[in-house]
Amino acid sequence: MCLLNGLGLDGLHSDFRTITNSVILARGHFEPLFGFLVLLCRGLDLLVQPWNQTAGIWSGSSRAVDASWCYRANPAPGNNVSRQFADPLLTSSLNDRNLVVNMIEEAGFERTAQSPYSAPRPIASADECYFYHTMDVPGHGTIQGEWDLRGSVDKYLGNFDFKGKRVLDVGAASGILSFHIEKQGAEVVSFDLSENFDWDIVPFAENDNDATRSERRSHLRKINNGYWLCHKAFGSNARMVNGVVYDIPQTIGPVDVAVFGSILLHLRDPFLALENAARLTKEAIIVSDLSPYGRLGSKYKKSPRFMPKSADPGGINDGWFRLPPLLVQEYLGILGFKQSTLTWNSFKYGERTRLIYTIIAQR
Repeated sequence: MCLLNGLGLDGLHSDFRTITNSVILARGHFEPLFGFLVLLCRGLDLLVQPWNQTAGIWSGSSRAVDASWCYRANPAPGNNVSRQFADPLLTSSLNDRNLVVNMIEEAGFERTAQSPYSAPRPIASADECYFYHTMDVPGHGTIQGEWDLRGSVDKYLGNFDFKGKRVLDVGAASGILSFHIEKQGAEVVSFDLSENFDWDIVPFAENDNDATRSERRSHLRKINNGYWLCHKAFGSNARMVNGVVYDIPQTIGPVDVAVFGSILLHLRDPFLALENAARLTKEAIIVSDLSPYGRLGSKYKKSPRFMPKSADPGGINDGWFRLPPLLVQEYLGILGFKQSTLTWNSFKYGERTRLIYTIIAQR
């Protein structure tokens, strides 16, 4: 936008708005082209408008795409071509926006669902990032994280065959599972929190929870940065949706498989999270997590273990439940995924190894 202003184009914002209004007034003379012309003018208007605080356009926010609506032209009889446009009608004036929306809908355009996808974020350095998993990133070398799944991601995912599948990776973090699954031949939708949403912290009365939420938002931005750094480095086509796991957007559309990689223990309501993903999932849900019991005890015990301790407000504040596999299988069975397999493997966490179970539950 600085380049546009330097070229003297900043004044075109009002000119394109004038052109748009003229198109609206003259729509009766070229009704079939009306919607397209308004969209074109509005798009050019926003192109030269540096800031739009209401919609978040050009704000540098990862939610830039989240605000876009789509309009689809209803084809004429005998024409099976459907044209779809991104809605550039997100202006700072609500009255102006509503006017143009009404005009477009009068012209025969049908409003479709809001796009859930976040715009890629350019990240220059790994110093701007936080990595949950150790990863070998092209152009950046080995970046250390808490967990090291390198060479064993297939085991972590139960050796599932992802080829040709559409996969939702819930809690993608740095993207190690998303990018691995994509390499197996899948179309991947990554899902995670961003700095626009609050972490599911444990609200100890003794703690400054507002400060904790603020710190977590900054931490989430660095986690998201790690994802986008890897996204570019790997040349990924995966798409990111930022949001809360208790309200996964239905506009993502159907997926074949949903993956929960060590996410449920961080959630106050793990069943609700699974339920949200299950609504979109046609074939299988994969859950990898830590059990509160050993491998033997997990064969018989179904009760979860509550992680926070009231006597230790300075302890765990970002985890809620350790769920044994029998309970998770029960959850998934209730949601329609009644056929399941269970495997166990050990993975490196810091200087030690941790035992992780993996459930593949199918409809």
